[in-house]
Amino acid sequence: VLGWLQHKQVPMRLVEIDDTRIEVLVPQPARDTLRAELTLAWDGFLRMVEPDVRIDVVALGGPHPGWLDAPRGSWVDNEGRLRVELSPDEEAVADASRTIGPGLVIGGIVALLLAWVTDGSEVLLLAGGSALVLGLLIPR
Repeated sequence: VLGWLQHKQVPMRLVEIDDTRIEVLVPQPARDTLRAELTLAWDGFLRMVEPDVRIDVVALGGPHPGWLDAPRGSWVDNEGRLRVELSPDEEAVADASRTIGPGLVIGGIVALLLAWVTDGSEVLLLAGGSALVLGLLIPR
């Protein structure tokens, strides 16, 4: 990997974590692109390493050393880049869940108004009040 970065003429700084691990720091503007290229080409890098060393490399960091799993609320796109916004599938679900609370509030208000206009049915009062309170408690 160091040879690959030197070949690409990427400025880097090495930080020794312990006896077996070294962290490679590169300029932030190039970081995501380099990480994506490295992730997508990692199998090729492993094939170039001697078999004895390959076992140690995989044992140290798994199939993609240095590549962290996407934290909650983020995803890895098709190019291997870490994205912190919601994935398109999660965005559709999030949009749908944002309407539940306001829908309950509106439904509760309508039920309470209907109970008031019709001289109050206890069922409508209870349902409207419950929906209103529940709708206000659901995070948007």
